Amino acid sequence: MKLTREALYERVWQKPIREVAAELGISDVGLAKVCRRNGIPIPHQGHWLKKPGSARDQLRPSLPPPVQGARLIFDFEIGDLSIERKRNQARIEAEHRLALTPPLETIDKSVVRHLKETRKSIHLRKTDERGIVIGQGPLPWPCRTAPERVDRGVAILGLLWTRLQSLGYTVNQSEMNTAMVDFKIDGGNYWFWIEEHASKHERDFTPKELSEKQKAEAERRYFFAPNRWVYTPTGKLNVKLGNGFNDYIERRWADGASATLEQRIDEIVAGTIAFAAAEKRQREIQAMKTAAETARKLRIRQKLQRQEHEKLKIKQLCEESVAWFEAQSLRRYVEVVHNAPLEQLTQFESEDARATWINWATSNIDRRDPLTNGQAGTEIPLPALPEIPWTYRYQTDDFEDNHESDGR
Repeated sequence: MKLTREALYERVWQKPIREVAAELGISDVGLAKVCRRNGIPIPHQGHWLKKPGSARDQLRPSLPPPVQGARLIFDFEIGDLSIERKRNQARIEAEHRLALTPPLETIDKSVVRHLKETRKSIHLRKTDERGIVIGQGPLPWPCRTAPERVDRGVAILGLLWTRLQSLGYTVNQSEMNTAMVDFKIDGGNYWFWIEEHASKHERDFTPKELSEKQKAEAERRYFFAPNRWVYTPTGKLNVKLGNGFNDYIERRWADGASATLEQRIDEIVAGTIAFAAAEKRQREIQAMKTAAETARKLRIRQKLQRQEHEKLKIKQLCEESVAWFEAQSLRRYVEVVHNAPLEQLTQFESEDARATWINWATSNIDRRDPLTNGQAGTEIPLPALPEIPWTYRYQTDDFEDNHESDGR
């Protein structure tokens, strides 16, 4: 959203600044700073607690003219709140599409085949210390539950993949990890996995272990007991959303008292689409920031290049002036030698010898004089773009303006 200085002034005096900031996708503190820096008066604290009327309206100052350097156009799109707006908008659109799109009657054959293979592989493996099945192959594994809830976990995955396919998203077996099924939304790669958490409690110690524990506590040292903790699967499943091929959780949905995961399929799909839209917006903002920083660095390098070019031109000008001054001095000297009587110049045997020397001296002076050798005002090519000095990161955004070349 782009606003002029006058439009922003009208907004901040129509309603509390917190409400205006929420509409513009910026915090109230950030909006107040923007107004103060650009000479836009804002209501004082407690202004909106007064009764509406002429008394309150008289407290509104007029908008002063902009000072030098003040912004005249404001863009409130880039920021964390714009990402949140994008997420909310995508969620509303996804929920609308889900309400209008009936679920698929059948799932893609490749996904069905993968479900069967997943179920078979999971069922053949043992459980870990938490009572959770260990899938064949490297982690991540799409269904990490107790053996008796494997079928339910696989069925939930099938429902999620089917619902995504009904919206037109492509669901495929992952190329990087054959144990996973991934899908792409707004240019991002995502996958679901089912996980059952396990509760942990300390087991009852034997009399010998209890005696050792009490002794360790009295001596303030660490007590170790093998298999100290007992894990029990909770029976509640969680759907987790991953981005990429790691165990980092982006979003999570769990069985609840009011709704099970099977009843929350559309909610999970809508949340996933909203998250993908927010991530896309975040990538766009990051790309804009990267491009702006790249352009800023290029401007700095070009400014340094022009400064160096100016120094080279000044250096050449000084060298030309020195060469010209020396050439004029030499010409005067040759003229004196030409006009002097021959008997005073004992080094010359004859007039021809002096004339030969004068011709030699004149030709050398012409080669040295920038006015005759064609070097006066020669254009110096731009030097290569220099590297940015390490101190540039401590400069302000006005680095280019603060480092104008003064020709020295």
